[in-house]
Amino acid sequence: MFAIVNGIINSTVGLLCSKLRDYTAERLNEGDLNEEKCRQIVVRDIDDIKSKLDGLSRKDLLASLSFFKEGVTRFYISLETSGESRHQPSTSKAHSEDESDVEGATAARVEQFPVTQAKRDALESVFELSKIIGNLKIASKERYKLAIKSLEESRRLATEVFNNVALSAEDRLMASKLRIASRILEGLEDPEAAVHDCLLYLKELHDLPAIQAMFSVWRDSDKGITSRLRALFYKEKRNVNVESIQVINALLMDLIIKFTNIKMGLLNWPTIKIGKDFHHPLLENHALRRKFEDKKTQLPWYWRFDECIEADSTCAVTSKGEFLSRVRYDGNSLKVTRRSGEHELFCNVPSKICCFAVGENDDVYIVVVNIPSFYKKDSPPCKLLSLDSDGNVKADRFLDVIDEHLVFPQMSVTKDGMIVIYCKSRKSMYICDSTNTSQDYKFPLPFKNSMKNDSFTVSNKNEIIFTQGYYAKNKLFLYIITIDGKLKHKVQVPHERDTGIFGKLSVVSNHVNETILVSSCDVLVDDHTKIFYFSYTGEFLHQFYILGKYQQLLSHHANGHILLVNNTKAIMLQM
Repeated sequence: MFAIVNGIINSTVGLLCSKLRDYTAERLNEGDLNEEKCRQIVVRDIDDIKSKLDGLSRKDLLASLSFFKEGVTRFYISLETSGESRHQPSTSKAHSEDESDVEGATAARVEQFPVTQAKRDALESVFELSKIIGNLKIASKERYKLAIKSLEESRRLATEVFNNVALSAEDRLMASKLRIASRILEGLEDPEAAVHDCLLYLKELHDLPAIQAMFSVWRDSDKGITSRLRALFYKEKRNVNVESIQVINALLMDLIIKFTNIKMGLLNWPTIKIGKDFHHPLLENHALRRKFEDKKTQLPWYWRFDECIEADSTCAVTSKGEFLSRVRYDGNSLKVTRRSGEHELFCNVPSKICCFAVGENDDVYIVVVNIPSFYKKDSPPCKLLSLDSDGNVKADRFLDVIDEHLVFPQMSVTKDGMIVIYCKSRKSMYICDSTNTSQDYKFPLPFKNSMKNDSFTVSNKNEIIFTQGYYAKNKLFLYIITIDGKLKHKVQVPHERDTGIFGKLSVVSNHVNETILVSSCDVLVDDHTKIFYFSYTGEFLHQFYILGKYQQLLSHHANGHILLVNNTKAIMLQM
């Protein structure tokens, strides 16, 4: 148990030293060191930090570091757990019995949660950490409370320094590190609450204009003569500060993975705004990505499937963050993919599925090919099925407005339950009322269709958002259309290519902040997916890259889930 707590202390001090350390204390080469030896190493590191800060003459910052050192020292002397003394061998019978009791209690608590093995391991880590603190002797608990008071005072002083706009970016960065390190050690009894607070501190750090300017120069250092000249000034100091911020991000991510059961979207992580663009410290730092991947770590926004899905055809996401897709080699069935990666059959219908979509209340709408009976040979070619969230058919009706067999159709649902279907071969949009209380209608696209690559969605204002790629002109365009077919906005997407080949396009509406996301995956050229951000009026906001090839964006009206999927995995962009 000591190794886990010592690992966390070691990592928080490593944060102040701008060194990313592993929680298993692999840095301590002597192996299984005792508490006193570990304490000496940590205190030595803090003294080293303090000696570097002395030259800054920052009274509150030095005081904050002194309280942090005091808190760590007090914390170490409170680590004597019940049934175990500082001089008693850890292999004693009493200790073994206590360990067995702790493991049994942890296992019993974990069994209350119907989760996968990966989540079970995360819960065990959380409960074990909580049990360590709860298992301290009476005398040690008093010392632990004193340690918490010192850490709280360290965080209070660091917060005052951080909010002093007259100080330099380096001082405020060190203050931010102290806020985060102190809060982590304060919150060992409730690591999830501590992490949420630290993410708030991280966002405040990322929002500092000086930090944004620093990353702007650092990231654009190889773009043009002017950028290269700017990057030459204070290069070493800037690189150290950038690395420090990346270490903070990596440390918090490690905490989330190992000691919490927090799930979050990639875009929910604090980013650094650079002009109209933004930098994601974890997403765009390839060294950190490799660190997590080499350890086979599952980041909280990645989602791998037990079996392949048909991501290159229609998919849809539910309010639970699960999604529906076609059953491979079965044109009459849909399956649901759970957050665990497991799949279940959702429904099987008598006719071939053309397209489908999920409504605001998780009702599922499916357009199927109508097979005319002997007595109704002139019946419409398509039928609309309405299903509940469990896959049971509630209603069905013919779609008289559609007078052709749909070729590569796309489908979406407005928040009012209007079904919007796009037919590529006819260059037409069909609007159908799912309640069958108003007249269905259709209209041609109010712009020239390249017949190459396109995608559409609907906003929470019942507007149709359409994106299209022109191969010959090497351009991407975004169109915003009213529900009755009138063109409101046309925007050219700033897409730079060396070739006229475009891959899969996809577009969704972010109903939480009323923005539009467009993904472009150049399958034959690059090994990344580009994401464009627009306002509801079509104004281009920013863009970013995601490593890997993803075919489709998915979103849900009710709670703002946004996923980016391919055949084997998904990224939760927002949840």
